[in-house]
Amino acid sequence: MRPSEAMVLLTKVMTFDNRTLNDSVATSWSQVLADVDFADAEAAVLKHYAASSEWIMPAHIRAGVQRIRAERVRAVLGTAAPVPPPEVPADDVQAYQAWRRAFLAALGDGRPLHDAETVACEAAGIEPVHRELTAHHIPTFPRLERA
Repeated sequence: MRPSEAMVLLTKVMTFDNRTLNDSVATSWSQVLADVDFADAEAAVLKHYAASSEWIMPAHIRAGVQRIRAERVRAVLGTAAPVPPPEVPADDVQAYQAWRRAFLAALGDGRPLHDAETVACEAAGIEPVHRELTAHHIPTFPRLERA
């Protein structure tokens, strides 16, 4: 997040908690939130103040953004685990991890499934493969309740 975006975000925050703003505050927030998407941060601020009267800090925003990104992934995969295409060698741990990280990050960014697959395949060093949704994951089974 750039300092100008942090200032806009803090202006939104100020409408809720009347904090004092200046350039150094915006710069500090932009440094702490450097890897956070502005739109996600703004959504996290709104969700925070919709449910809490607690003074918001960058850590709250980071946690809120993490929840937003996880919701996007769940919306596509449900409770299933992502599975790379067969073109990712089963014995290549680095390629698997690169594929999985890139795939989940792209879904978290809100990218469509096929775009996420393309990004993930490129990260794993293979040609992009497009599969049906059901090929992207293994269903997880509900936990059995003990009697």
